[in-house]
Amino acid sequence: MGANVSVAIKPCRVLVVDDDPIFRQLCVTRLRSGGHTVDEAEDGLVGWNLLKTGIYDLAMVDLDMPNMNGFSVLQCARSFPATQEIPMVVITTREDARSVQKSLEAGATGFLTKPINWSMFMPHVNHLLRLAAAANEARVARREATSLAHIRGSITEILNTELRARSRRIAATAKRALDEYANGSAAEKLRDALGLALTEAEAQRSVVEQLAPYANMITDLAHTTSEVVEIVGLVNRVASELADTASERGVELTIASAGTMAAHAPRNILARTLSDVVKHAILRTPRQGRVSINFQTEGEMLQVSVTDQGAQLAMELAAILGDGGEARAAPVRPLGTNAEIGALMASSLLRMIGGRLFARPAAERGATLVLEMPANTMPKLEESKHVVPERHAV
Repeated sequence: MGANVSVAIKPCRVLVVDDDPIFRQLCVTRLRSGGHTVDEAEDGLVGWNLLKTGIYDLAMVDLDMPNMNGFSVLQCARSFPATQEIPMVVITTREDARSVQKSLEAGATGFLTKPINWSMFMPHVNHLLRLAAAANEARVARREATSLAHIRGSITEILNTELRARSRRIAATAKRALDEYANGSAAEKLRDALGLALTEAEAQRSVVEQLAPYANMITDLAHTTSEVVEIVGLVNRVASELADTASERGVELTIASAGTMAAHAPRNILARTLSDVVKHAILRTPRQGRVSINFQTEGEMLQVSVTDQGAQLAMELAAILGDGGEARAAPVRPLGTNAEIGALMASSLLRMIGGRLFARPAAERGATLVLEMPANTMPKLEESKHVVPERHAV
């Protein structure tokens, strides 16, 4: 979608950081009258703790503040993934060229000098928001184009690999059946050969069905937008949707309690990715086994770990995912199960939002697949656990 900087401004979320309460209130009043949601902070440290959540469309920062000055806030914002692209307007009483230059070098997007010309305040703010929206659209379009190409490539490679291999096996089995028939072989041998051919044909059909939702998703992604997604709630929703699958297989699902954890990503991509990985774990786990889901943060990344009690990961899938998320685009030989195909496609979808999927084989039994994505908050984790929902248990 092409960028258009002349479109009307949508309501945005703005952060005002200034130690002058009167000036801060003047800014807040004007911004709210323009339809924007506004948060405020009385010094740089409080402001940075709010800003690093990554939920703001614009930040207005005074240069001279206690605890943490505006230059430091700018430097932190430009070095932190969640805030690197947020427009930052510096507000100051300084008028010297050195301060302006230093602010711009630190990452300022705009510069307003006190006393403010209030007639130019909102036009300046709205202009920056338009530019930021246009730049963000361009970034998202580039990332989506790259991701869509990768997903298309993965689907094509899987289809080529799986269907070509299974078609060869079907043809070979059919030939064997014809040979057995020509040689007057017993009915059991013919039945076995035809049964094998039918099994391969069913597997081939299943692969196509497994990939169909991803082909449809490629079309849907053109209309997908990112939003702040609360991860724990989304995981619980996915678990509820997979309750019947878990119950039918006699598998218990447990989900660790956690504080608020959020990511900024398209909700449908996260939901599909989580569903694929959790379903992969359920299908691998034997009856009366357990699949556990845990949450943690690793630096600036949020991790959702899904641990099953199945056998070791298939060597091909383990090689594709690796232990650090450096996955090959597609398998070089058939994966064999729909669950493995789902895990591979989940890896491709996570890349689209700047995340990755990697494997942690267990010491004795089972494996852990880790979904890692940029965190939108820094949550506090709790130790207690609960089972969600109870009907999962058998």
